[in-house]
Amino acid sequence: ANQILLKHNLEYLEHDDEPIFMTRLLMSKKSSQKMNAICSILKYFMVFPIISKGEKTACIEVSGTQTNVKLAEYNANFLNVEFEHLWRHTQKEYQVRGLRAKNSFFRGVAQGFIKKIKEQEVNYNQFQKNSLTIIKNQMTKKCEQIYGRLSSIHSNHRVDPNAHRIGHLKGKDLTIKKA
Repeated sequence: ANQILLKHNLEYLEHDDEPIFMTRLLMSKKSSQKMNAICSILKYFMVFPIISKGEKTACIEVSGTQTNVKLAEYNANFLNVEFEHLWRHTQKEYQVRGLRAKNSFFRGVAQGFIKKIKEQEVNYNQFQKNSLTIIKNQMTKKCEQIYGRLSSIHSNHRVDPNAHRIGHLKGKDLTIKKA
């Protein structure tokens, strides 16, 4: 899927006037580790995702070309459901419990999935690697014009190593199914 997405974006690489679209995904009362995990995965689908926090809401805002935003919307909704499904299955299979374990599991799934994507990117030829870098830089530049100043928040969260390890394994096996 990433190779098809790369090919599609190469066609639009020469069109500097391509409009940028934005949509809000996974609205909730506050941000969560699942939202952070999904946001970190979406970065690999040629969109610019951020977690936007309001007074009583949080969501993932995804910016990019119309096609990429629509694909990111599908992927985010799929991952939202799949993360919960994987967590329920893992609870039964491995007897893990608690919010710390759940958050660690979600971070592990994201890291495992991202590792799988990076391993696939190693097989790209030099032209594809260069093009991917150009597309990402162009997207970042356009989206920085939209957002201006962004800040990041880091937290010291305690990790459940067992749940994280299980999540990492599940993430490496995760496949986003076709719509």
